[in-house]
Amino acid sequence: MKIIAYDTLKNKIFLENFNGKKPIIIEQDSLSTVCLYNITQDILLDAEMEQQEKTSREALQI
Repeated sequence: MKIIAYDTLKNKIFLENFNGKKPIIIEQDSLSTVCLYNITQDILLDAEMEQQEKTSREALQI
């Protein structure tokens, strides 16, 4: 699981691409990228759970 997370951070959301050169800017850029990624994953997980619930309700009605 850790390898997948590292691959995602490094290659998919380009965590190593910084907008500044000062350490505080790099830190803020990294943290904001991780925060945005977490919010996106939370929204996707919520949508998947809602879809599964809808599918199971429809299966019970048939």
